[in-house]
Amino acid sequence: MKLKENKQLKILIILFIISAIILLAGLTGRGITLKIIGNFVFIKPVNNVLSGIRNIVAATSNLVAITKQKIALENENAKLKDNISYLEERIKLLQGLYYENQSLKAALGIKETQTKWNLEIAKIIGYSNLSNTIIIDKGQVNSIKKNMPVIYSFDGKNADLVGVVIEADSNVSKVLLSSSIDFKVGVKNIIRGGIEVASGNGIDIEIDSFSRNLDIQIGDLYLTSGLSNIYPGNIIVGKVREIKNKNSIERLITLELSVEADRLLNVFIITNHE
Repeated sequence: MKLKENKQLKILIILFIISAIILLAGLTGRGITLKIIGNFVFIKPVNNVLSGIRNIVAATSNLVAITKQKIALENENAKLKDNISYLEERIKLLQGLYYENQSLKAALGIKETQTKWNLEIAKIIGYSNLSNTIIIDKGQVNSIKKNMPVIYSFDGKNADLVGVVIEADSNVSKVLLSSSIDFKVGVKNIIRGGIEVASGNGIDIEIDSFSRNLDIQIGDLYLTSGLSNIYPGNIIVGKVREIKNKNSIERLITLELSVEADRLLNVFIITNHE
């Protein structure tokens, strides 16, 4: 049985070889050589595979290079962000030192200008827009008392009104701002004269004026009158921003405050004045 199967297999192999020879002979007769067949059957597919592999390798290399470049850029970006944060902190520190230095210069200037005033410089440690108050870091141990005027100076020569101390604890005090509805101060027009009472309206400060004979103009400057036991005279309160006639004898004069308390770092308390 096995001999018969082997014989049949040999016959099939011989027939296959003869068929291949005939096929090759026929193709050769048509100009198709064995080299061409080998190139078509084996070499070209292999080259295509190799080309695909090379493309994959090249794409992988590009991806690796791009990934490395991205990581390098991310690291550089992180370093730049750290440097920017550091520089921003340095700028804030320098700005704080600059404003503190300016405040100290202003305090020295005011002390030299207003020789009859005793001044105590204080830092603002709290601000409330709702109650129109600030908290300062000086109190009774620094001789701060209720009803002491609080001022600021931008140039070391002129004093601008901030408000008045309403509470004084041991080491901190609360200051009522001039914009508060509970604030009142006697004022005078530096150009036109006249004595009026100014009151805060929650944002600015207003004057209910009955002096219709005074030619009040937009931009006129108002100072403290000096007739109060609390406020010495000639402290800048604000300048006229708006004038409205309430009736035939009364006008409402709105003053733009000379100081925005929420932008200040320090203030000066007048602890004594003659």
